[in-house]
Amino acid sequence: MKVILRNVKPADHDWLASVLSGEGLEDFASPDLNAATLSASPGFIAQVGEDRLGAISYRVGPMSYEILMLYSGRPGLGIGRALVNAVIMDANDAQRTQVTVIARNASGAGVAFFKGLGFTVFSVRPTQAKTTRRHVKSSASTPGAAPVPLKADEIELVFSIRR
Repeated sequence: MKVILRNVKPADHDWLASVLSGEGLEDFASPDLNAATLSASPGFIAQVGEDRLGAISYRVGPMSYEILMLYSGRPGLGIGRALVNAVIMDANDAQRTQVTVIARNASGAGVAFFKGLGFTVFSVRPTQAKTTRRHVKSSASTPGAAPVPLKADEIELVFSIRR
């Protein structure tokens, strides 16, 4: 299976919006991300043939890139790692000094993933219990029931680009 990384195109926006509204982004999406922000942000798509398997979106700042969303439809194959590395390489090419991301510790997977790629914890911001889809474990709720609030600290991680 050969995975190709390419830039996000306008034709990807509907697919990205469906990814954003789905499950599985609890640890890997900025809490204020919405479809309009995602459509206006640069990013990369991972695909095999015509099948999109993953995506990453980021915001470009004067000194850094901020990862807004990371999605892998097939965890464990290195798709997320390849997408993050593409953003790091793009930031380096653009003369930025760091890449940042905010992960939540609802499951711990986000922090562990980014630390495994060389990111370090910069700050931890305790958050209040929320009932947004990003803070609700689908297995904890039943259809028609009110969302179960979970407390999830926001952990800012930084990857420093060495020159």
